[in-house]
Amino acid sequence: MIDYEASDRSTSEGQAYALLRAVLINDPATFALTLNWSENNLQGQAAGKRTDSLWAWKWGRKEDGNWGVIDSNFASDGDIDAITALILVVEYEATSQYAMLYAAMQVVKPAIAQELLNRLGRVSRLHCI
Repeated sequence: MIDYEASDRSTSEGQAYALLRAVLINDPATFALTLNWSENNLQGQAAGKRTDSLWAWKWGRKEDGNWGVIDSNFASDGDIDAITALILVVEYEATSQYAMLYAAMQVVKPAIAQELLNRLGRVSRLHCI
């Protein structure tokens, strides 16, 4: 999913919405294409190696003219929607149950860990005041 009205960019939220819609209209081909594209293009990487399981929130044409991740921060709303789509696929399509559940867990674990770290940081700052 590319937003041609917003500088030809894509976002993790847009990809997650596409996954949700593919599940809702029972379109496994679009679901698989979207998930594959997202995993290959939005995955956190450094020096060609995967750094985490979160998707970068913004992808598009970079200043050098190449296509790729523009902003590597993650968007938790996109992560939650992608997780929801993966869980729904498990519910609707038992044959892909283990693969999709594994993919969901790869996204869920780091997102939860990061949120816990963020909350712990806020709590410790509050106690110092």
